[in-house]
Amino acid sequence: METILRQLPAGVAIKFIRPVSFYINLLAAIPQIRSQGMIVSNYGGNVKEPWVSPADVAAVITDAVYTK
Repeated sequence: METILRQLPAGVAIKFIRPVSFYINLLAAIPQIRSQGMIVSNYGGNVKEPWVSPADVAAVITDAVYTK
């Protein structure tokens, strides 16, 4: 989609925002945390997985929309 949008005329202002994983999605991990005491994923044990709050993404988008 970005490739297509990048073809718009130069006068069209566009900004791409790609948030990482939302930490609100951790609610789905509650049963696993209760039964195993941990969250198991397919990331390496020493790989950090960044998470962000939807509220923080909304603040960045709001700033991007209202800032020229």
